[in-house]
Amino acid sequence: MLNRRLLPSRLPDLTGRKTIPVREPRKPSGALLVRVWILFTWFFVQLAWLRISGRLTGAESGRRLREAFERLGGLWIKFGQLLSLRTDVFSYEFCRELGRLQDQATAFPPRVAREIIEAELGGPLEQYFDQFDDAPLAAASIGQVHLARLPGQGVWVAVKVQRPYTDWVFTRELALVRLVVRAARRLWFVPDLRWEEMLWELDQIVAEEIDYRFEASNMRRMRKSLYPHRVYVPKVFPSYCTKQVLVTEFIDGVLMTDYIRMLEDDPQGCAAWCAENKIRPRFVARRLYNSLLRQLLEDNLFHGDLHPGNIMLLRNSRVALIDFGTVGSMESEYHQKFELLISAMAERDFAKCADLLFLLSGALPPRDLTDAKQELIRGLRAWERRVFTEGIAYREKSMSSISHELTKIMFRHGCVADWSFLRITRAQETVDQCLMHLHPNANYIRLTKQYFRGAERRFKRRALRPSQLRHYATMLVGALAILTRVPENAMLQGWIIRRQVQVFQGETSKISHFLAVVLGRGAQLLVVVGILVALAFLHQHHSSWVPAPITQFFGGLLRALPGFGYGIWLLILVILFFAWRTSSRLKKDLSRRERAHGGPSG
Repeated sequence: MLNRRLLPSRLPDLTGRKTIPVREPRKPSGALLVRVWILFTWFFVQLAWLRISGRLTGAESGRRLREAFERLGGLWIKFGQLLSLRTDVFSYEFCRELGRLQDQATAFPPRVAREIIEAELGGPLEQYFDQFDDAPLAAASIGQVHLARLPGQGVWVAVKVQRPYTDWVFTRELALVRLVVRAARRLWFVPDLRWEEMLWELDQIVAEEIDYRFEASNMRRMRKSLYPHRVYVPKVFPSYCTKQVLVTEFIDGVLMTDYIRMLEDDPQGCAAWCAENKIRPRFVARRLYNSLLRQLLEDNLFHGDLHPGNIMLLRNSRVALIDFGTVGSMESEYHQKFELLISAMAERDFAKCADLLFLLSGALPPRDLTDAKQELIRGLRAWERRVFTEGIAYREKSMSSISHELTKIMFRHGCVADWSFLRITRAQETVDQCLMHLHPNANYIRLTKQYFRGAERRFKRRALRPSQLRHYATMLVGALAILTRVPENAMLQGWIIRRQVQVFQGETSKISHFLAVVLGRGAQLLVVVGILVALAFLHQHHSSWVPAPITQFFGGLLRALPGFGYGIWLLILVILFFAWRTSSRLKKDLSRRERAHGGPSG
């Protein structure tokens, strides 16, 4: 549990809690499709009018789409947040507006929350909590949070209760999203967006959002991994957690959103509060940035939504993270490449950065990417100059800004960003919303170098621990086992290579078959042309040798041909003969190779 000495004093302007409106939950009607159709029709009508009037901008279209998604709520909020990741496809202003999506839902009555908790836990509420606050702390379209206290322990907990009909609503809305995506694909709307992959991402979100056990698992894992970072994660109480109920330790800290609001409204009062609670904003910024890099590069388990509403300030420059509904990780090979990319950026080896970006790309076009590489290098050099220049706006020199710029360049050259890279960029962008207020003059190249120095020290400390001896022994045994498997691996690799060669030969066999057919038809055509040339020669110089039926049938064609002397006609016949012989030989060679590889015959 969190040491109470780390709890900060309240901000001066947070004396009361905002009241959340309460409404009785009702199962949505079957007219959801009609509502979606009306909202999107009105949205496109507005876009058309703005385009006609010359007032259409990325920010305006993003704002109107954001408002449409917020009216629909639920899964549409998640869909809009996924679209906001595609800064390579859409403008930055459009994606920034979608990134501001807020789930503005009303609360459901405490009676309903109590009924859900009792049904999920299997007993009366008083059996599990000796105090339960009916007024919700927060509410969203998925659920709401109540403050409660565990009996006999005096521990205050946050009880997240899922909204009634969430499972049913998300399933229906996912079907509607699929219809929208299908229409977009048929209309060939932004084909490089990788709609199928986005639907898969949305499927994963739905599976995790409607089952709080996933979030409980994420919190337990990240509580363990973030402990060495000196970043606090609330304790989970597994015996109280079910599919629709999540019970975690309540952290009475100060949300970063409230700190930022006070910093903008009353800078002097905010500075006094920081001094009172021994909070150094720049140190907090470095802690957050280092923690994010450790999550990405060392733990391979990262909080994917580090916006100010999910970060709490504690005393002594400590922080706590909440809301672990979005937690990401990378595949091993992708993780290694991404670590090399960040290291190359810190060392300013921008040519290596460009090569790694191609390796991290979801798809590469079948063409020369030399121009793309040079443009990536120029973009990275321009970012480097901005980072080391005083007075440049934070957004222009942040890590998320260069990530957006690089994905834009890649997209212009036909290289589509991978969703893993976009999720990482989203994590960087959300934490930037805090860092820009905590440390607006941060130099990210220096900060990243400092991180790698710390990572190297941590690696050396781990390597010298006695507990690592068993690990080294295991590695040695594994290395010896690998040596014994070398012949087996060679055999398997040889089989894979032979199989790939067979596939390649199969493809070339099809090409050979096609060329053989073309050459065969060409040889036949040359024979026909040769006969016509011979008849024309005889008709012009020895007409009596040409039979009368042929003269009657081909007379018009023969008379239309130009008159040549003996030498010209002989040269034409020789050329036709050699062309026919070459075509026939090539056809035979291709047919023989095709039969040797077992290709199609005929």
